[in-house]
Amino acid sequence: MPRAEIEAALDRTEELVASVEGHSLSPRILELRGRLAAALGDTPAADRALRQALALYRTIGATGHAHRLERDIAGGRLERAQRTEDGRWAPFA
Repeated sequence: MPRAEIEAALDRTEELVASVEGHSLSPRILELRGRLAAALGDTPAADRALRQALALYRTIGATGHAHRLERDIAGGRLERAQRTEDGRWAPFA
């Protein structure tokens, strides 16, 4: 899936979350944006989004998600995406 399609899907997701006041989903969207940036090699954007996501997870009391993301950040488990043989991006966590 091309980057533009992924970003458009995340934009639409943010709109839907805002429309139903589903603020507890906001950190997950930020996390996905951060992981996309990491997969594409944009380290500053990845760091910014992931740290925002981590702060929001903590704010809403989602300690399990906060611990998981903190471990991923500390352990460097934000691997770069790879293309499959058919040219699509391989999934990442």
